[in-house]
Amino acid sequence: MQPIFGYAVDRKPAFPWAVLGIGLTAAGVLLAAAALSVMAAPPKAFFFVLTAAGVLFFAVGNAVFHAAGGRAALANGKMSWAGIFVSSGALGVAGGAVLARVAGQSFPFAAAPLPPLIAACSLFLLRSKKPPDVAGGFKRVVAEPDEGKPAARPFDAANRRLPFAFVLTAILLSVVVRAYAGGGVRLSLGIIPALLIAGAAAALGKAAGGFFADKFGARATGTAALAVSLPFVYFSGAHPVFAVLAILFINATMPVTLGACASLLRGYPGLAFGLTAFALVIGSLFIWFLPLSDSAAAFVGVSLTAVSAVLTFLFTKNKSSPLQTAGYHIG
Repeated sequence: MQPIFGYAVDRKPAFPWAVLGIGLTAAGVLLAAAALSVMAAPPKAFFFVLTAAGVLFFAVGNAVFHAAGGRAALANGKMSWAGIFVSSGALGVAGGAVLARVAGQSFPFAAAPLPPLIAACSLFLLRSKKPPDVAGGFKRVVAEPDEGKPAARPFDAANRRLPFAFVLTAILLSVVVRAYAGGGVRLSLGIIPALLIAGAAAALGKAAGGFFADKFGARATGTAALAVSLPFVYFSGAHPVFAVLAILFINATMPVTLGACASLLRGYPGLAFGLTAFALVIGSLFIWFLPLSDSAAAFVGVSLTAVSAVLTFLFTKNKSSPLQTAGYHIG
């Protein structure tokens, strides 16, 4: 759903999509808690209806907020912003998984403080200033700067010397194989420490990768991070430190991928974020349906990470070129 909502956010940027997403997510949490409160009471159909509605509201709300937040994070041309945005998601996923294991079936009740917090975030978003609007068209932003102010300079991280279809396919394929390769990393700790440490490593890698990409370039950062991760991926089962470093360096390429896709789909950062998120889901599904054995994890993980490194080298570049004369533009 995220590519669809991403496109909608780009087409109607004035609509408060982020607030809508947060509201739907909060409603999903409340519906799940309501379902548990009537689980033992007849009729059973009421429980299943509430559960299905909660899952639906939560899924749609998450997709809408991701699309809106991703567009805002990609709006000012800094991959560090994108890295910070997605890094918080890694912490949330890890924290949610830990809370679910600790609370068990009481998870919705344990998450009860979240709706008021979400409501406070919604009020903040309604009162805050809008992010820089470059999604309406980069040509307008560059060609018509405000009087006396420098023109906005969105990043230009995609390699446009190659065909558009090839670059977009390479970006999305890189995300898929990187996600599947990450699934082969073995962190030999207890489940809760593993979730917390892996989440922290992923968050740090994503945030740091964005800052490094802004400073040293998308190609240098993305390719180097994946190349450095290769030995750590291979030996991740030998020691937890190697696994943590593998997770950190693999995730450092996330903002690079986002930056390249947003550069390619110029004027549609929400769609770019949605497409890369969809590719990440596809890679995660491979982890579930084609799990790697311990004997195959090291070889397959290294091979796929190397493929992702080659693809990253191909679809990125370090130097920006004038946006008025180079690149693709949709719409």
